[in-house]
Amino acid sequence: KTATSNYGECIDVWAPGEDILGASNTGEYESVFKSGTSVAAAFAAGAAALFFEEINTEEYEIEEFSARVKEKIMNKAEINILAKIGHGSPNKMMQTTASRCLQNSHCDTGLTCLRDGTCVDLSKPLKSSM
Repeated sequence: KTATSNYGECIDVWAPGEDILGASNTGEYESVFKSGTSVAAAFAAGAAALFFEEINTEEYEIEEFSARVKEKIMNKAEINILAKIGHGSPNKMMQTTASRCLQNSHCDTGLTCLRDGTCVDLSKPLKSSM
């Protein structure tokens, strides 16, 4: 959690927002690490777009779309991997390309199974391949 993040019962799920590698405006192939709620908001918007795409629009009324997207985000979230998130905050981290590892999974408990079969500890910073 960054110092400027909200916390408590007013949030539903956390999104990555600290030391995120992204494009820079200093050159065509330059990158920069950024942090903050605006970075997390971009992740949340992208995740919502991905889950929106999965909704069968013929099955739901348009008024139900946002509730279905939120349901997908909440059901996919990784649980109990965050620390120091503030009193009353849910311990849920947004996920889009992973599923929770179960005890019978090939990954050790607490790790996240990526679709390619690798096991990742999301409580530690991910290494950049750059």
